[in-house]
Amino acid sequence: MIFVSLGDFPLKNKDISEEYKDASDRMNKVGKYQYIRGKPNEEETEWWMKEGFHSYMTILAILTLEAAKDSDTVVLTHATYIEQQRLFLRENLLEAGAKAENITMLFLHCDRDVHYEGAWKRWNDLVAASGCTLNQFFKSVIGVPNIVDYNSFCQFQDAFVSTFQGPQESERPCEVVDVTSRDISVLDSIDKVLGIQDTRPKDMTYKEMEDKIKVIDQKRDKEFGAKLAARINASEKEKELAKTEPIKYVARRSSLVEADKIAAMSLNDYDDDGDDSKPSRRQSFLETGKFATCVM
Repeated sequence: MIFVSLGDFPLKNKDISEEYKDASDRMNKVGKYQYIRGKPNEEETEWWMKEGFHSYMTILAILTLEAAKDSDTVVLTHATYIEQQRLFLRENLLEAGAKAENITMLFLHCDRDVHYEGAWKRWNDLVAASGCTLNQFFKSVIGVPNIVDYNSFCQFQDAFVSTFQGPQESERPCEVVDVTSRDISVLDSIDKVLGIQDTRPKDMTYKEMEDKIKVIDQKRDKEFGAKLAARINASEKEKELAKTEPIKYVARRSSLVEADKIAAMSLNDYDDDGDDSKPSRRQSFLETGKFATCVM
């Protein structure tokens, strides 16, 4: 069985877990980590390389281990631009018992204009689902203000993409698949790299598969949009409450933190769930198959 794990899961679900929230905010330098953006570039980069991405990538490794309990092939997808991030995730998996030969690093390459046009449409779908403005959305999710139209979006993308490090010598062997054509040949190439050529439905055309995936995607976008809208509204209400009733505000925040701790407890026990009759998550992983990592 194949299990696909989405690398943005902690980001999109940071409201349910203080651990998810802290890791997401830390990696994107928002919330209590917003001050990092005010540091000189060298200091900001040094902080991010030492402290910025580690907790988030550790969570992705744990989620991958969880998926390996029930699947002999796990595909983790994430827009991981920096070599050190990818190596850190790989080391986490190796330390848990994964074999190097069973980890496949797959890079997806796309023509920049095609990528920007597709990403622009997807971001706008998310914005519409959230009920907020484009600027509010980008500022809330990744801490980037002043995204108001396609031109400013492309400028943001240029700055973002400029940080991308392609396949490095330390990451070989790896594979690169060009996804610019966005047709059945792309799926064929990816399936071949992952060794899952015979798992795709034989009775569906590419268009039918695309339409089916779009429905799932739209549902997921609506769910995330609703969470984001609630997050933005709650944030505004909390600001007002902090001004008018500071004692009540502190009490409310304390209650939310305790609730988040309870929600996050399941993240801390992946080695031992207390039942000796069942294999630990680590042991279960060791007895299953291989990991694959897709870098978007």
